Amino acid sequence: MILVDWQITDRIERGYIGIDPYNPELIQPNSIDIRLGNHFVWYTPGDEIIDPYIRDTVTGGTEEMTAESSPPSRPVCSGRNYGSYQPS
Repeated sequence: MILVDWQITDRIERGYIGIDPYNPELIQPNSIDIRLGNHFVWYTPGDEIIDPYIRDTVTGGTEEMTAESSPPSRPVCSGRNYGSYQPS
């Protein structure tokens, strides 16, 4: 099922869809933007195969970053031992 903006708003208001915290400004024409958090983990490029049955291949070879709190107009992220990133 695909819902448009007014249908998303209606379902949220009637309790069919639960989002907490909810911000109506995040509703788009046929979607709602969500914010997952400020901690990111990704796999570093390499030749090793990630095998879900071999724990070390799933948990190893990763980097991570935690975004700091900042105004939305100037996001600032700093990673563990990776310096900081500030978009221009």
